[in-house]
Formats: sequence, structure tokens, C-alpha cells
Amino acid sequence: MIELVCENNKILMNHILKLDTFNDFLLVKFFIDTDISYRIHGEQKRKENTYIKWHRIKPKVFELIKTSEKPSNLDIIFTVDDTAKSKIAGESIELINGFILIMTYDGKQTKIKTGVNYKMFTLDKTTEKKFDEMIIKFFDLNQIPYSKC
Repeated sequence: MIELVCENNKILMNHILKLDTFNDFLLVKFFIDTDISYRIHGEQKRKENTYIKWHRIKPKVFELIKTSEKPSNLDIIFTVDDTAKSKIAGESIELINGFILIMTYDGKQTKIKTGVNYKMFTLDKTTEKKFDEMIIKFFDLNQIPYSKC
């Protein structure tokens, strides 16, 4: 698990809401607290344990944010699809339920955390480190400025 602080919220939100940078991620949960609080759960009702692709819900979220006051709190939790999960986990796939990317805006700064949901306890953090490195490369490649906590 790593924790980062976004150094430019405007750039990050542009990537999340306007560009296609995060389109392949799956939405687990979205929460925003403005003049009204909104919560979106990304789990698809017809398919158990499947989440909606971000690009499918993004226009609704963008409209919601655009028409609201500046948020005092915003949480987004993403995960990856099964193909990406297999690619990241490799031979350790049987130990992994999923990978998560959590972004939390507190009205001033955005913190970004990674995590791995293991099926059972393990001391081996190789897969977790691999996911952390992948997220760092993803942010670097997309020129999303951050600092490590």
C-alpha cells in the first residue's frame, strides 16, 4: 500500500472527469458532499461482484459536479477488471480478490491510496508492490503530479 498526495487537484480532476485516463477502471464507489450529498455504488445489479466501467458513469458524475458547489468531501474508489487483475497478479491470482485505488478529497487536498484485497492472510507483499509501482507509473505517464507521504 502506498499513500500519495496530489499536488494539483485541477489536473487530477481533469484526468478523472474530462480525459479518458481513468476510463478502463471500474467504479466501486463515488461519494460527494456539496450542497447535497450524493453516493453512487458501482456494483451492477444484474451481475454479482461486477462493477461499472468508469467511462459509462463519468458523464453523470461530471454533470453532478459541474452543477454543484465546490465539494467539501469527495471519495472515489476504483478497482481493475479481471484481465488487468490477472496481468498484475500473475501466478498469485488465486490469492487476490482485487486491487483498489482510493482517492479522497477533503476540501483542500486529495490523498491517493492503493490497496490489495487478499483472499487470505499472506506475508508476501510482492503483488502489492507490483500494483503500487503500476499506479506510480500510471500517474507519471499521465503527468499527474503527486508526492509520496
